[in-house]
Amino acid sequence: MENLNINDYEFPHDKQIVEVREEDNIDTLLCFSPVKWEGVFQRPQHLMSHAAKKWRVFYIEDPIFDTDTKVPDYDVKELKKHTGLFVVSIRLPETSSKVDTKNAMHKLLGKLCAEYKINNFGTWYYSPMGIQYTYELYPRVVVYDCTSPIRTAQPSLIDIENELISQSDLVFTNGNALFEAKQNWHPQVYNFPSSIDKEHFMQARLQLPEPADQEEILCPRLGLYGAIDECFDAELLRALAHRRPDWQFVVVGPVVGIDEDTLPKAENIHYLGEKSYQEMPSYISGWNAALILVSTDKTKQVQVPTRTPEYLAAFKPIVATPVADIISPYQEMGLVNVAENVFEFETAIEEVLSADKRKQWKKNIDEFLKTNSWDIMWQQMRHLIKTHIIN
Repeated sequence: MENLNINDYEFPHDKQIVEVREEDNIDTLLCFSPVKWEGVFQRPQHLMSHAAKKWRVFYIEDPIFDTDTKVPDYDVKELKKHTGLFVVSIRLPETSSKVDTKNAMHKLLGKLCAEYKINNFGTWYYSPMGIQYTYELYPRVVVYDCTSPIRTAQPSLIDIENELISQSDLVFTNGNALFEAKQNWHPQVYNFPSSIDKEHFMQARLQLPEPADQEEILCPRLGLYGAIDECFDAELLRALAHRRPDWQFVVVGPVVGIDEDTLPKAENIHYLGEKSYQEMPSYISGWNAALILVSTDKTKQVQVPTRTPEYLAAFKPIVATPVADIISPYQEMGLVNVAENVFEFETAIEEVLSADKRKQWKKNIDEFLKTNSWDIMWQQMRHLIKTHIIN
């Protein structure tokens, strides 16, 4: 059995961890995720990549409704980079009703379990919707990794999430705000804020070769990356760009769920589109500071800003809107500047752009990052999972 010395890690809870036997383990994990594996590499991909080092992992994406699909079917692709990790892409006819979808998913999952001899397994959910497709599966452990709150525009999901939580053995949350919201819903709720691939983003501390679409942009550059969606504070960006035409705003990431025409346009705003995970250090390296622009009207609905430790690993000063999971711990530790309006943002940006080498700030960042990694986080999660596997 692999020994885990829990004294090496700071667990984000005070529950007692008990010793478990290897024979109590599972050999397969079925992960249901709305996040496409080939999209932006984020929490689901990081954690399932680590899970695949010990277990078979079937990463089951939300179904695609296709006009060319006449009969429900799926493709299974084992990833070359991660042996034991299978991405399952499901295709359903475009005309499928909710009932048709549930029935088709149930049959396809049964077929998958038979084809790959999936018997000794656990289930892991990133979306409450997945619970509707697995009502006849009998996992030995059920995990709900809650990464964002149910938005007010999706009231029907609240009851489904309640059902998922009631069936879960463990509930993990991505940040303090979600933990506080869920901790009374279930006896086993643990807070695991998203971590960081430190070595990857620490590359941006160096002066890396500029990507072609960024090298002609003047400095100072204020950058941000991630999905540009309904929680993005477009009006704040518009106001900042108008007030400071001498600053260049670099926006990297896909536009999701909103009309691109509603985004602010200006000569000093540069939308570079979605980039691969591997490319990001090269972009961040060329920024003078990073921004986190989350609409304060949407802070109770927004996913935790997971980019914060990545910017810090790159030694990029950050100015952010007052999101709860940024205030604690990052602002409280003096690692991030928080501003509430365009005037405060302008002042804060001026301050970080004119700062000296910030030696103590960098030392504090490295100290903070010592106990932060996806590997440490997964070790803690896996040990908790093994203690909750039923016989």
